[in-house]
Amino acid sequence: MASSAFPAFGSSRPAPISPRTRDRQARGKDIYSQDEDRRGDGVDEEMIMGTGMHIEPFEDREKSGFALSVLDSPEQLMMFAQSRDDSITAQRQQFMAMLCGFDEFPAKGKGHRTK
Repeated sequence: MASSAFPAFGSSRPAPISPRTRDRQARGKDIYSQDEDRRGDGVDEEMIMGTGMHIEPFEDREKSGFALSVLDSPEQLMMFAQSRDDSITAQRQQFMAMLCGFDEFPAKGKGHRTK
């Protein structure tokens, strides 16, 4: 009964894979493309034009990782709040800003407009 529903399912063999196709597939290339000079899936062409990737500096990654570890641990957050004689909410806000990449908050009175 199943063979009548799918007559071609078991009757045909898949086409053999050529060494060229296997090589292109192993290198992550488009196996159906006939152009040998192409560099791949289009990503390389963008890199050649100079768009580049944004690389975050090591210090920023370390700072955001530290902030994430403090925010992940309530005990550490309370420890920092107590050592700085500040509230837990204020310390959470400071570490969230550090995680987002802001350097520091402006001191009170500096960021306000005067009339």
